[in-house]
Amino acid sequence: MASTSVREHEALELAVFKAKGQGVRYSIVSRCKEHLSIDSMSGVLSAKNTLDHEDFSECPVFVIATKFLDNKPLSTITKILIKIVDINDNSPIFDQQLYHFNITENSGPTRIGDVHASDADSGDNAKLYYEIVGGDKNHEFMITENGEIETIRDLDRETQAEYHLIVEAIDGGKPRRR
Repeated sequence: MASTSVREHEALELAVFKAKGQGVRYSIVSRCKEHLSIDSMSGVLSAKNTLDHEDFSECPVFVIATKFLDNKPLSTITKILIKIVDINDNSPIFDQQLYHFNITENSGPTRIGDVHASDADSGDNAKLYYEIVGGDKNHEFMITENGEIETIRDLDRETQAEYHLIVEAIDGGKPRRR
């Protein structure tokens, strides 16, 4: 089976099909048909609008070439697989806008809670990293790559009763999105 790749959100010609002989007409059958068109005379397969990897990562297309001989249809079918390559077009989104955690003072280095974000992209574009970008002026917290927030030393309620950390999720795509 033939295949071709296209980056998502690029509208363009995908393939050209040519059958031998005069008077050949082309048509397609595909679950992605609403996003594709084929010129019935030239056999040029194009995207009608941009293709989105998050809708489908690949699209099998059956191209039917039909010619009439003595008023009888003669057809042949070929298959092409269109692979839609993911680009980093989505930013990470946290499951919650605000997280609340409690911790007992002087409990030493300990895990206090988890934050979680997701990204609709795939592969490295969806791999997330977390970073504390505010509210930790004394560097008393750390965050793991899984979103676990931990203290790195004893916290003293009399010194500071509340912390308001700002956490950012960053994806692994290029360019990175926050």
